[in-house]
Amino acid sequence: MKKNAIRVRGASKVRGFELKNEMNEILVELVKNMKPTEHVILLYSNSKEKHDILFTYLKAGLEMGEAAAYVAGEQSPEEVRRAMREFGIDVGRYSNIRRLVL
Repeated sequence: MKKNAIRVRGASKVRGFELKNEMNEILVELVKNMKPTEHVILLYSNSKEKHDILFTYLKAGLEMGEAAAYVAGEQSPEEVRRAMREFGIDVGRYSNIRRLVL
């Protein structure tokens, strides 16, 4: 798996955004279909990449009736709430029914 990550990283510089978008779509599908017992380590280079992947996972789980806790690190809880709302997560609704804690 390490070889694939290196190969993809090098190829993304050559092919530009096409491969990056393709990889993002693959990662989004991966996290949408993850089960609670599965684990993955994803690296990101900016907040948008982090939010695209993490919020996709959270939103999919919340929509399936799961609960989630988000521990803010670099960003304040209000910044995370705002980003989640912009992503399309109904933060108020899920917080009110105690399925989302920030």
